Amino acid sequence: MTFLVPKKIQEKWGAAAEEGFAFVSEALQSRGFKGPLTWSHVSLVPYSIQVCDTIAVDLSISSASGHHGVRFFDCSAVVLSKTLNEKTLASDPWPRWSLKDGKEHEGYIPCMAISLAHLKWASAPSDSNPCWSFTLADTEPPGLKSWLADFDTLMLPMIQRLRSDEALIRLMWEVIQYEKPKWVMSSKPSFAFFNSLFMALQRK
Repeated sequence: MTFLVPKKIQEKWGAAAEEGFAFVSEALQSRGFKGPLTWSHVSLVPYSIQVCDTIAVDLSISSASGHHGVRFFDCSAVVLSKTLNEKTLASDPWPRWSLKDGKEHEGYIPCMAISLAHLKWASAPSDSNPCWSFTLADTEPPGLKSWLADFDTLMLPMIQRLRSDEALIRLMWEVIQYEKPKWVMSSKPSFAFFNSLFMALQRK
């Protein structure tokens, strides 16, 4: 897959930027995602999937640090609900979602954010929050092939479940009941006004 990235992306993400984003994009596109939607954020590269008529997910590949020219990164998903936007009242505390700059879900309300690093950390005891190296080479932290295996195992099934509003309500209820393991210090899946959003989604 031939893949060209802007110079600012190469500067930020290192020598593996082109082959790395070629790998990520091909993997995500084969799983139904569109993207990259924009390169403008540099440290955060977004993708998107329409899971059903009323639910979309914005997925981002984000970098915060690096070592010896290799960027470390995480992957996060934001679940957006069209139904929740329709059920939002003027008195509700959350803003209506008007997305620009490469995003395409105006008319949706974001209701849950999920970090792959948190899901990975919760899967086994560890002293530190996991991350991945933006390279196809075998390295430490593990590289893109390990990221894809973790994504397919831990995050993609959660996204694929969201085939209806009822499925989203069930997942949000599981999140409300979820108690993260004692060794995990990162935030569990949630969002601002999460419990209120959960209740609003069930309005008649």
